[in-house]
This record gives sequence, C-alpha cells and structure tokens, in this order.
Amino acid sequence: LALLGADEQPRAFKDGHRIDQLRGLLLSGVPGQPKSAALVDLQAAEEAFLAAASRTREARPIHAMQAYLAAGRAAYAASRFCDAERHYLAALDAPYFSLWVKYWDGLVRARKRGASEAEERALLRESFVWQPTVAAALWHAGRCARARWRYRRRVKHAVAERAAR
Repeated sequence: LALLGADEQPRAFKDGHRIDQLRGLLLSGVPGQPKSAALVDLQAAEEAFLAAASRTREARPIHAMQAYLAAGRAAYAASRFCDAERHYLAALDAPYFSLWVKYWDGLVRARKRGASEAEERALLRESFVWQPTVAAALWHAGRCARARWRYRRRVKHAVAERAAR
C-alpha cells in the first residue's frame, strides 16, 4: 500500500526517490505476468517516475536520467508521443542541469563572501568540465575522427563535381 500511496506511513518513508521509481515500475506492469495488467495505470506510472526524477535531479543526475527515460516509456505506451519526447529530452538534459546547479550554488556562496570576478571566472571554468571515463573519451575520439573523415570526403567529392562541370 505504501508504494501505491494509499497508506498512512510517515512522510519520510514516502519521500525516497526509490519508492517513486518502484511505484512507477509496478504501475507500468510486470512483463511476463498477465495478472499485473489489472494494476497498469500508465498516467500514474509516468507521474511516479517524474516525481522520482524531480527528487534526484540535483543530487543524482544518473538516477534522474533513468526516471525520465522510464516516464518517456510510460507516455509512449499511452500513445502520448509529445510527452514521451519531452521526457526523453529531459533525460538528455539531466547531467547538464546538475552541472549548472553545482555552478550556481558555488556562485551564490562566492558572492556572499565577496569573491572577486577572477574567482567567479575560475569557478565557471572548474564547474563546466567534462570528465569522461576512458571508454567515453575513446568513443568521443572515434566519433570525432569519423566526422572529420566524412567531412573531408564530402569536400573532396564537392570539389571533384565542380571541376567536372
């Protein structure tokens, strides 16, 4: 009953993002369990996932991203494609939002203590830094190399076409 929000448990128990995430999963239906179809409420599942995302957006952007993706799946299953797209875009934005929150929090604290403009610029440079894993850095380098190769190939073909005219 706590997961469905129909009990009288203390408020602290209901505030965990994991409870909202689990509630959304249960309301989405359990794959391979036909009896779970009676519990399916995609609108309530989407709301539960969005609640989980809003609770974890600043502290745990990866959890927020997962919750936004799940909300997008629930909206998509309910044939609300515009809402699904909005949730998918929010999932992409979650890590950047957490960087912004970190920067804004540091900026407010720095201004309260009377920081100089140079300190604020240093905070800006420190806050918006991409710190990829080794795999992500290799993946990114490969994508960049492929993009440069495609660009050079297009330029080469465009020059050859103009010369042929």
